[in-house]
Amino acid sequence: MVDRFVGTYGDFEYLAKAQFLKAKGLLYLADLGLGLEPPDGFTEEQQWAYLDVLEEQVFPTYYAYEEQGVERLVEVLDFAKRNRRYGPVVEQTQVELNRRRPEEYPALKKELIARPSTTDLVLPEPMTEPAPEPEPNSDAPEVEALGGAS
Repeated sequence: MVDRFVGTYGDFEYLAKAQFLKAKGLLYLADLGLGLEPPDGFTEEQQWAYLDVLEEQVFPTYYAYEEQGVERLVEVLDFAKRNRRYGPVVEQTQVELNRRRPEEYPALKKELIARPSTTDLVLPEPMTEPAPEPEPNSDAPEVEALGGAS
């Protein structure tokens, strides 16, 4: 339903955000399932048995949801690359991928923009002493003035 609604308009931002939200829904569901823990009051043996059941029968389903969510996030990045576009949704996607798979998707680096500070400016000051006069060079040949001597 989301694809049909957003596909009507064909806007990059709406399409990317819709795919991002669909991925986040799957990832939220995966987090809920993978966050299951044994109830309070279980003995240590009961907790181990409960965790074994979770690992064997429950978690594989939620691992699949997480994998689908990550695939959708990658689709958002591919969509942005194909369209040569960038925006806040793409940045959110990269942050989420880094959170889920930091080895495959490294964290974004912040761009530092250098701006000169007004306190760092050096203002020109007048020279306190006049520059020394050059000494006449007696070895140098004399140069005629323009237009010759009359």
